[in-house]
Amino acid sequence: MKKIIILVMLTILLTACGNDSTTNINSELNSSTDTQETVKVSSSKLSKFLTESTICDVISVESIQKAFNSSADIKVEGNANRYSSGVTCSYTWERADAKEREDKFVNYMIDQMQGKVEKVSMRQRTTEHNFSVRLEEHNGQADYFVPTKLTEEQLQKQIVEAKKRADERLSAEQKKVAGDMAGKMMEKMLRQNNQNEEVSGVGDKAYWSSVAGGGLNVLSGNTKMFISLMIGDTKEEDIQNASKIGRLILD
Repeated sequence: MKKIIILVMLTILLTACGNDSTTNINSELNSSTDTQETVKVSSSKLSKFLTESTICDVISVESIQKAFNSSADIKVEGNANRYSSGVTCSYTWERADAKEREDKFVNYMIDQMQGKVEKVSMRQRTTEHNFSVRLEEHNGQADYFVPTKLTEEQLQKQIVEAKKRADERLSAEQKKVAGDMAGKMMEKMLRQNNQNEEVSGVGDKAYWSSVAGGGLNVLSGNTKMFISLMIGDTKEEDIQNASKIGRLILD
């Protein structure tokens, strides 16, 4: 029961953080410069993949194998996004060092039970490469796609407002289970969201977000693409990998 409540709480927090990407604070910062009339956004080549039946055609298996020098079978799975109007397709294939990693993880579990090692990240444990591509319509201008970086004062205001909204959505039982964990998680996610890194050379505009494991947000005309992945051994490697995937899709 406790695990279910925590999962529900996480969903609420993630939803609240997702809404914060277009908070009043960022709107206030952009409103002073956004005085021009609405500009018609051009159609993207990605528009034809904005359905459940076409999303997995956005990139071919052969392109992935060539880009990552792999002959492994790739599992492809598409689905509608539960928390937005977008559609998603995921791609998964076995790492060349899967057996070695599996053996290391068994030894790690033994050492951890004996208190000899600290936790290792999912990147170090996974035996598969994977990434997903989510597409959804986006009618905003490219100039305002990358979120404005907030000052500490503005960030604190955002955190207070987000915590208040999350607190209103949590039931008394959920609050009892969560304690102050909900507030800490909310602050952590919003601080991560304020560390966005603009990425050049992909689409009209692109930026990397470290929230929830990280991913690349790409704007192409009237379509937003989000690429989340776990292919490289570091965040820096996966920023490069996500950029590669984004260019493969858009070129």
